[in-house]
Amino acid sequence: MAQAQRTPVTGTFGATGASNGFVTAKGFNISVSGTYAGTIQIQRSFDQGVTWLNVLELTANQEVERRVDDPEVGVYWRLECTAYTSGTATYRISG
Repeated sequence: MAQAQRTPVTGTFGATGASNGFVTAKGFNISVSGTYAGTIQIQRSFDQGVTWLNVLELTANQEVERRVDDPEVGVYWRLECTAYTSGTATYRISG
């Protein structure tokens, strides 16, 4: 099961891997920026991090700054770098 929290989840990707999970309270912010070559998936889970579903795929230097209004409380969200070539992507998920 994935670790989830309500405090902001921040970090960088310089290799493949996943961020910690973030538990929603209806609305939250998600941000990805940087100069990178790779693929980052924005994912959510309805079963406390057992199964992750891809919501949006970012590739090679794509950035996102978005307010997400999730109608459900307690949904887990995370970012996963599924392919990495070079650079650094910085992320933040916060409520």
